[in-house]
Amino acid sequence: VDMIGNGGGITTPVIRGLATSNMLMLNNGLRLENYQFSSDHPYLVDESGISQVEIIKGPASLLNGANAIGGIINIIDDYTIEPNSVGGEANLSYLGNAKGFSGNLGIHGNHGIISWSLHGASRGFKDFTDGQGQQVVNSRFKGQSIKSFIGFRFDNSLHRLRYEYQGFRPGMVNNASTE
Repeated sequence: VDMIGNGGGITTPVIRGLATSNMLMLNNGLRLENYQFSSDHPYLVDESGISQVEIIKGPASLLNGANAIGGIINIIDDYTIEPNSVGGEANLSYLGNAKGFSGNLGIHGNHGIISWSLHGASRGFKDFTDGQGQQVVNSRFKGQSIKSFIGFRFDNSLHRLRYEYQGFRPGMVNNASTE
């Protein structure tokens, strides 16, 4: 597994040399169909609140259709937490090269038959500076996200209602067409 990157907010995963329309991206088992145009169009996945990433390669990936020939990436944000307890996490980071902050806050709980989770994240980066000290114009990135779910467990079944919002505004770095 590798990545093709075009700045701070745009990366495309590559599995066994295949990307975009030759691989499948799942979010909690549901297909993400919001990308597949070019390397300038990222998968809209937020890394906050993720508990696990599954990578499926080989013949098992073809069970999901021909567009999964390269493989499958499944992002899972389910938390297993002890009954009758509440947990959470908070992260804040600073990226010096792009003079930006990234932070997220999450809380989740399990109260017998009811489980729930709420995660929020925000990040913003300015145009970064290259190795020669020059500012790379329009390499900025801003994004916010909210993820939540409420679940009910009955006997041997689990029912969940999910909501996810993502608002990303990545900059597009292009060479100048005129001086």
